[in-house]
Amino acid sequence: MVINDFPGTKRQDQKVYPDLRYQDSPNYSQKLRPSFQRSNPNYKILHFFGKLKTDRKLRLIVALAIILILAIIIAIISVLFPLLLKLINYINQYGLQGIVDYITSFLDKIWKGSGK
Repeated sequence: MVINDFPGTKRQDQKVYPDLRYQDSPNYSQKLRPSFQRSNPNYKILHFFGKLKTDRKLRLIVALAIILILAIIIAIISVLFPLLLKLINYINQYGLQGIVDYITSFLDKIWKGSGK
């Protein structure tokens, strides 16, 4: 029994904040109120997304990080694209056997010590 349950005592904030007394109720259950403090394996992710909804600076940082990652991926693809085209042209000219011969001759040179 809570002190506010005695006759003659009233909580002035019951009308303004009715859910402040939800724990005093005999029907209170943890399942009624989802909480991040429970044993949830995704606690950190859920907490991060919860903060992401409200924190403006965090949203800005995440947006900048995504843009930076996409820029790096595009730069890597643009640098490796000519190399990939040369590889495809080499495969078209000499076939897969040409690639195997080139790799074996290169490995033989490295094994003998004259890798040039």
